[in-house]
Amino acid sequence: MPRRPLACSLALNMSRVRRTTGENRSARRTHKRHSKERRPSSMRQQFKVIVGPLAIDRQRQSVRMGSRSIDLTPTEFALLWTLAARPGAVYRRQELLQRVWGKGVYVTLRTVDVHMSKLRHKLRTSANERSLAETVWGIGYRLRDPSS
Repeated sequence: MPRRPLACSLALNMSRVRRTTGENRSARRTHKRHSKERRPSSMRQQFKVIVGPLAIDRQRQSVRMGSRSIDLTPTEFALLWTLAARPGAVYRRQELLQRVWGKGVYVTLRTVDVHMSKLRHKLRTSANERSLAETVWGIGYRLRDPSS
């Protein structure tokens, strides 16, 4: 059996690849559409969240409490953004670790406590007032919804 030239065999393989990817396009579109539908509506391409006096802009990585600008580290910002996605909902420390730090990073649960303490201090408007970020004892953390 004579051997085909390399260019000919590459062309045959490329036609198979094109045919296979063409068949899978509709499956990928369907998967993409359904995965978007499963995301909470509050997080679909949303770049700004307002919770009471707190305004969070994801594109600019900025946070404002009324007229005052609040400087946050990238980790504190990611924590706040996660909590602001569902104000009033309680997040366990383990869940916050996975959402903010990811699965490949080794950090302890106390890391969340330290970052939440710093975030709570920065969100406090005065020495007497409660912070919007609060601890739910024995469970985790939540962003208090001031309207409720």
